[in-house]
Amino acid sequence: SWTYTFPGTSVFIEGTFGGALHNGALSGATWPDRNLGCPLLFRESASAGVHLTESLSVMATLEHASHAGLCGSQNRGLTNLGIRLGLQF
Repeated sequence: SWTYTFPGTSVFIEGTFGGALHNGALSGATWPDRNLGCPLLFRESASAGVHLTESLSVMATLEHASHAGLCGSQNRGLTNLGIRLGLQF
């Protein structure tokens, strides 16, 4: 995870890259399930947010997980868009 806070503001951006292990369908899924192709996926996300206090932040986040075409044509992936509340201990 990489976070950059713009100097003199409480606004920040964040990017992440990692992996995800799932127990979903690899093939043969019926709607609304997805064919994910591999049990191990790449996971990326990007966020933009604001620090409300020194330990509390809120951010809009887009995240995606897929196998990037490495396990054949079954690669619908998973994409989420949402809002997160962050608490730093």
